[in-house]
Amino acid sequence: MIYRIYYEGKRKFALPVKNREELMALRNSQQNLENLRRARQGDEKTKADLLQLAYNIGHVNGLIAGCKSIGSYFFHDVDAYGQEVQGVQDNSLLTSEELKDLILSKKDEIGLKMLERSASGGWHLVCKRRPGTTILENQVRVATILKVEMDTSAKDLQRVVFSTSGSEKDLPYLDDCLFEEPMSVEDCEAEYERLHERQRRGEEDVPAGAKKANKHYRPWEDSGATEQRSQGTTESVSSEIRESVIPASFPTHYHGIPFSTIIAKYWEVNNRGFEPTQGDRDTLTYQLACDLRHICGRSFEWLDQVIPCYDGFPLEEKRAKIKSALSSEFNGFPMRLRNVLSELRIAARDPSLWDMPT
Repeated sequence: MIYRIYYEGKRKFALPVKNREELMALRNSQQNLENLRRARQGDEKTKADLLQLAYNIGHVNGLIAGCKSIGSYFFHDVDAYGQEVQGVQDNSLLTSEELKDLILSKKDEIGLKMLERSASGGWHLVCKRRPGTTILENQVRVATILKVEMDTSAKDLQRVVFSTSGSEKDLPYLDDCLFEEPMSVEDCEAEYERLHERQRRGEEDVPAGAKKANKHYRPWEDSGATEQRSQGTTESVSSEIRESVIPASFPTHYHGIPFSTIIAKYWEVNNRGFEPTQGDRDTLTYQLACDLRHICGRSFEWLDQVIPCYDGFPLEEKRAKIKSALSSEFNGFPMRLRNVLSELRIAARDPSLWDMPT
């Protein structure tokens, strides 16, 4: 699906773009074309005012913070760094136009559904996601087929893209299938939960380097084992490694509220609806663990089960933050979490949720 992003204050909302005509009207609006002209002349501030679209989401119509619905398509970013990228096939430089031709020549192989020139001269791809596989797994697959560098931090579900015009130069390829989501609401949510569990267990079939922040990652050159295989599952592995492969199973709800709902509301109340990103994920993951330990029995395994790896956060680094939180001073029930549970309680109108710990 294609979603148009708009803001109310600091909160992001999404509305589906229903057809090609609507998309072209948005891309070719006078305001967007003027912002694009100025951005391409070097005015970085106007880039933030360009039309914003999202492609990874399955079904949403409103606030996207906390969305747990993954779609059938995914966004993939290819930066041209001016007008050139490294063409690894012959160790020469590919121009932006040559890169476009390369992508289009492999469109069936990579499942290409849209190709858009970015404001800076690179390319935005939207491709068909293979069912049962994460966005990162698909990005690694596409980068490996094209032999073109990828950004490992561009895989989050709510990824927003600054879009350009509807001209053939800026939008050389568009498949109308993107205006419909073939999976149902229920299927998209179930797929999200399945993939989230795979990520939590470290079962994504990608090289370990794909889990680290790298704007110039070359997966075809990464000879390291996949995260799943590198952890190992035999009886001879250490207890620490066994813990990462076979985590304990703990309650997924608190007073009937899913932890995923609690965490989504937590960021809405305490971080203006924004989930942690590469710049703040260390601090915010630590903060979240400090607060959630009050309702997760001060258990490392339980916190590890419910706290995601945000924006490419390596699993072991996330776990290090949890361990630091558990070793910090343990005081009364945190106000941040109390406010979150209060809002959820009011929304649910459930008197049983009034009995919060003190």
